[in-house]
Amino acid sequence: MPTIPAASLPSDAKERKLIPVFSGFIAYFPLAVAAVAELSRIGNEQHNPGQPLHWDRSKSRDELDAQMRHLLDVAISGDTAQDDDGVLHLTKNAWRAMAKLQKALEDSGATDSARPVAGRWDEVDRRKPVGPVLRYRDHRELWNEVERRHAEMARAARDAS
Repeated sequence: MPTIPAASLPSDAKERKLIPVFSGFIAYFPLAVAAVAELSRIGNEQHNPGQPLHWDRSKSRDELDAQMRHLLDVAISGDTAQDDDGVLHLTKNAWRAMAKLQKALEDSGATDSARPVAGRWDEVDRRKPVGPVLRYRDHRELWNEVERRHAEMARAARDAS
């Protein structure tokens, strides 16, 4: 399987401006981004009460299974189906999809010296880039790659069962 090229944000100003983090992601999905961010807060309070917001990866290892369970709840009960904590299953599905994508990009060779091994983002020097940012010509090229990889993972899951 080919790897996805990844790197921290480029230092060159012209190159940095080619990555539409706000206009190509946040502005497209502001409500969804806010919902997933709120879920991160809720999950942190559930799994790490009283601690600063961070992703404890030791408590989150079954992204695809959890994602599919949330999708099943949506398929059975509709788009407004909520989990026991009142959070939409679609929101939890999105969080799990982002978690799986993050891990897949890291596993594909993306390196990030600023990301602590334990996942404690509050300990990161905020002046450094904090995650792999992909180098694609535009968001359509990135989205096509994400869809291709998702289909590939779905095929692999079907073949394994």
